[in-house]
Amino acid sequence: MLVDLTHLAEVSLVLTEEIETLRGIEIRFRMLETMREYALEQMSRDERTRIADRHARFFMEIAERYAADIHPKFRDSLDADYDNLIAALQWAVESSKADIAIRLATSMVPLWLWRQRHSEGRRFLEGVLSVPGLDAGLVAGALRAIGILCFYIEDYAAALEYFHRQLDIVRELNDAQAIASALSNMAIAEQGLGRAHKAKQLMDESLERLIVLGEADRIPCAHFNLADIHEELGELNKARDLYILGLKGYAAVHSASGQAMCCVRLGMLADSGESIYQAGRTAGPGWVLRVCPPDGSGSANTLAAMLLFLGSRDQPTKHVVRAMDGSAFVSHASGHLLVTTFLGEPL
Repeated sequence: MLVDLTHLAEVSLVLTEEIETLRGIEIRFRMLETMREYALEQMSRDERTRIADRHARFFMEIAERYAADIHPKFRDSLDADYDNLIAALQWAVESSKADIAIRLATSMVPLWLWRQRHSEGRRFLEGVLSVPGLDAGLVAGALRAIGILCFYIEDYAAALEYFHRQLDIVRELNDAQAIASALSNMAIAEQGLGRAHKAKQLMDESLERLIVLGEADRIPCAHFNLADIHEELGELNKARDLYILGLKGYAAVHSASGQAMCCVRLGMLADSGESIYQAGRTAGPGWVLRVCPPDGSGSANTLAAMLLFLGSRDQPTKHVVRAMDGSAFVSHASGHLLVTTFLGEPL
């Protein structure tokens, strides 16, 4: 196959492109548009449908692999095929291929977040929801995905609405894990809207359900998020206890970034006796620092880079640091005091 493509390139029937990724230079082949149109004209309707279906399924599987293992080596290749992904998604929607459309769209959420194309992702996902014959569980996943996209552009009201619709469906399906996830996501959206007491009720219920389910990987995040809510409410002793639980839980599942987040918040409470929210009221002008860790370790590298970057600063400042995996930190630096808070992340 490669020999055939190389020969076609030599006679200028296909074009070659070099794409630089973390794995090195990749050679990609692209048909001339006139050749593509001619080839399509030679195919029967059934042949075109069969090839389009294979194309869509191929890229759906690649997107699902990326969503399961968000790493730059996959992201770069997936980003290079963005037009293929969109073409596959559009065909699936127009052809009412419900399963392909919704699986592909929800798997593209990490890529939309990384490319900062939240509105585009939301539009495609909402379009997918109009496809007839969708599985209820997949619909719930799509609603969650739209909620996450809304959350990261701080449209908390819209995020809450989508998470609530997700909750309604997963309650009907009696999906215990998805119920806990939806409750947690709603709590974070409520907190974003400034309704900390409502957020606490929802996060309490989510945590209780996660404990019953024995979700060791997700319980520490719930502890951390609940601690953050208590801190906002001014209940600092309770917040401290929950951060300690989160720290122990993250250690048990070997999450370096989770342990770092808890340690920083505990350190701030111990050093100053005030919450991140109290400290934030005295912070100066805000700005954004973007960090793309070369090894894809995400939040942990973001925190390390931020500490190095801010270590010598003397003026009170407020910074938002977003990792390419979608996680975010807000930091406050004043003299030698550095405070970092993890913005609660949807589960």
